[in-house]
Amino acid sequence: MDSITVAKSSGVDINFLSTTRSYDKICVCLCKENDRISKINSKIPGPKGLPIVGNILNVRGKRHLKYQQYFREHGPVFRIKAGVVERVVLTGYPILKEAFVDHADIFKSRFVKKKMFLANLYSLNNFSGIISANGDYHKNLKSVILSELTATKIKKMEVHINEESKRLCELLEKRANEGKEFVMNKYFNLFSINIILRFLFGINVPYDDLNESSVEVIEVIQRFFKLSSAPLLSDYLGVPHPFPERPPEFFKCYRKLAKHITEMIENYKTNRDGAGDEEHGPIIEKLLIELEKGNISKLGLLAICVELLIAGADTVGQTLMFSTIAMINNQSIQEKLYQTLNAAIPPNEDYSYSKYKLTIPYLSLVVKETFRKYPAGVLGLPHMTTEDVVIGGHTIAKGTQIIQNLYASHRSEEFWNQPDDFIPERFLEKDVTALHQFAVGPRNCLGSALAECEVTSAIATLIRNFNFINPNPTQPLNDEGDFSVSMVAPQTKLLVKKRYNLAF
Repeated sequence: MDSITVAKSSGVDINFLSTTRSYDKICVCLCKENDRISKINSKIPGPKGLPIVGNILNVRGKRHLKYQQYFREHGPVFRIKAGVVERVVLTGYPILKEAFVDHADIFKSRFVKKKMFLANLYSLNNFSGIISANGDYHKNLKSVILSELTATKIKKMEVHINEESKRLCELLEKRANEGKEFVMNKYFNLFSINIILRFLFGINVPYDDLNESSVEVIEVIQRFFKLSSAPLLSDYLGVPHPFPERPPEFFKCYRKLAKHITEMIENYKTNRDGAGDEEHGPIIEKLLIELEKGNISKLGLLAICVELLIAGADTVGQTLMFSTIAMINNQSIQEKLYQTLNAAIPPNEDYSYSKYKLTIPYLSLVVKETFRKYPAGVLGLPHMTTEDVVIGGHTIAKGTQIIQNLYASHRSEEFWNQPDDFIPERFLEKDVTALHQFAVGPRNCLGSALAECEVTSAIATLIRNFNFINPNPTQPLNDEGDFSVSMVAPQTKLLVKKRYNLAF
């Protein structure tokens, strides 16, 4: 008599028995896979961890600083045990190139964890966004997004970027006239949000109308990033479980973002003319066409818009804030940049990225040094090996989570002289390939060209018109960021003083 017959005769629910057997099989498979990965990776150096939790408790807080310490102690390839997740961290361009360029096919996939939450809510968007997707779906989305980020399209975006820079200058002129110190962060965040909203939907938010909704979007984006960088429950539980992976606040933040984005999508659709202008319209037009073709779902459309907004808005805003802090802490550099811009651009002419990016070398040096010292994506986004591979003499198992240690790659003596100092001139001699603030390999930041245009244009326009000043010159401004998916600049109070000849 087989087990099913015995179960029936005993009154046991066959569906429950079948589910239990499936669960047991999944657990066995997951355990075998984890054991295999751990065995192969065990020879890679790294810090000792505790049973079950591994090194998770060691890297709480400012994880990027801890990874920099581990790089110094264990070398450019080291292993972290994040609960049951096997993580290998790679540091320095030579090692990153070996992995993400020389073995790009093995390292290009995003890390996707097994769905440990039985209610199947591990992924809010079922990996249908551009950042988290893999395979042909990602390839199709990437081609759609990149078609809107060509040099020609970015040149057209310059008009909007310059308009946004002028609007920011108008606000700063008011602050200069008041003569009082103020917190700058939110205005840079709104600047970058407006550029992305223009790119996505063709809309923006007035600076002098920072209403509750606008402030909420800024705060929710930053909070969402912070929560996204926290460990998942399944980092500790290596088998499927009935508990939500994320804290309730994470889902609350996502719902708020989704609500704002959904309203923007519906408003665009309401005011859409006929089939829309695919060539000259915002990117939402192309995405709606992909939706109508059946290439993406409604959930996918929402996920893509949310990801583009949070990725584009927060990273540029934080970079501009760090750049301003660096200018304030290095007044001689700020003055030299002002004099350089003043000599190169006629007083009645706006800065144009496409016209001047190659003709004002010092501006380019300042931007490069900003990207080096303050890389927005401090640890990039997790990748995963799709085969066993040898990197830097160490065998890394298939299925291992891979981290690009961008912060330590930019802030360590092994790669840079005086890495903690802001020295734009270092790039007169340093090979620029060592700079990789947008990550390395085929999955680097899709919007890197647009981000560089935004950052360069904003710095040029602001420094031409204002002197940024420390309210307490005896104490340098804090430039140590907080860890998140994107490094977060400290809330910074500053003063602005108008230049003699405003150029906006």
